[in-house]
Amino acid sequence: TKQVKIMSYLEKGDTVAWANYLHEETVKEPAKNAELVQILLAYYQKAGFDNMTEYADAILAVDPNLYIANYGKAHVLFATEKYQEAFDLYKKCTEIKGDTYDSWYQCGLCKYRLACDLNNTISSIKNRAKAQEALENTKKLFAEAIPFFEKARECAPDDPDKWGYELKQCYTVTGNAAKASEMSKLIGD
Repeated sequence: TKQVKIMSYLEKGDTVAWANYLHEETVKEPAKNAELVQILLAYYQKAGFDNMTEYADAILAVDPNLYIANYGKAHVLFATEKYQEAFDLYKKCTEIKGDTYDSWYQCGLCKYRLACDLNNTISSIKNRAKAQEALENTKKLFAEAIPFFEKARECAPDDPDKWGYELKQCYTVTGNAAKASEMSKLIGD
């Protein structure tokens, strides 16, 4: 019955009624409707990140462990450069579904972006000690990214183009020349 109702809204071209119906149904039982949650998250993303976040929050209020809702909200946070908050949700996604490449990669990418952002500020720091501290923190963040990228590598071992570049950069910055060289060979660098 649910599927017929969904299709009838689409056939009529009434996307507002379609979205409202899906919203109502998915908030009632998110786990039973995970595929529909994913579809509606994509729909709301087109309407703006605020809409997507609001919907993800409504789903998470009912089921805080629904993978796709956590991932959707993390996506918004990442896209708005809130990397630490995004990391926390992507990390939760790895705990919910530990075999997914995307969650592990995104965790690493959050740390990587935090490191890059911090690195971009170092040249503007006038105090030498503070600049040195920022440099050490940058290296630390790159080092923290490595285990997440390595886990992503385990999930997609035959596709080094997905994880090789960032791993190479992390290994280079942290002084592991052998691993950086290994990554270069894998990505054909």
